Amino acid sequence: MAHPLLISLTNIDADIHSKGSLHAHVLLALLPIASFLHPKTRICSLLSDHLIHECLDFVLNPLKIAASVGIMMSDPVGSLRHCFTPLVAYITDTPEQSLLACVSPKASPISTATHKEFSDSQLHPLRTATRILGDIEQACAAADPDDWEAFLKVAKRYYLNGVHRPFYRNWALCDPSIFLNPEVLHHFHRLFWDHDLQWCLVVVGPNEIDYRFALVQVAVGYCSFEEGVSKLKQVTGRDHRTVTHQTCLVLWTWRKLADETNAKNAPKIC
Repeated sequence: MAHPLLISLTNIDADIHSKGSLHAHVLLALLPIASFLHPKTRICSLLSDHLIHECLDFVLNPLKIAASVGIMMSDPVGSLRHCFTPLVAYITDTPEQSLLACVSPKASPISTATHKEFSDSQLHPLRTATRILGDIEQACAAADPDDWEAFLKVAKRYYLNGVHRPFYRNWALCDPSIFLNPEVLHHFHRLFWDHDLQWCLVVVGPNEIDYRFALVQVAVGYCSFEEGVSKLKQVTGRDHRTVTHQTCLVLWTWRKLADETNAKNAPKIC
């Protein structure tokens, strides 16, 4: 088993990017999934994180050089261009974002907010590469990075995951607060399934939600849920997207019927 690392260019249209048959993404490497013999789980997780960053550091080194000094490449018409290769976006889910940013799961990988501040409405400063590397430097001054247990305790004070050599440390114009963008599948559709839909089930009730889904007229290209959605177990990303669209339609129809009912029952003024 391994994690595939795909690479692409940002000047390719989104319609081409979204179709796998057009091969807009190229397989760059297979990141290994290793099993370590250390008896403590947290140390094994730390070693796995170290391994991922070391592999990325090795595989992406040519791009780092090109980002610093540039490289001559030909454009579609055959002209040579002096190009640079900064890391613009890295498409991952939330746990992998924390891994890449070298941040603890209890903190945001793109801002300075921690798990105690996730529910507030304040706009927290960005967790820039300069800030992360500065925290890592202070942690390394307080404990030896080779002493895994001691360094991991110090790293938790700064909401770090214990990796002291991030792959982006020597990549020009590379910042986690910039290249870690929201990913549609996990941060939109899966987020809606795990949170918004569950709130609707609690407020309205599963029977009412299932009944409304059974009445929705399904558009061409989308699947139908004749028995509702409250009892679904194995759900694909396409189903997550469909449920998101249809839930908005269900709530909009419900609100419209409620407004019409209230308007009929409202007292008439002559």
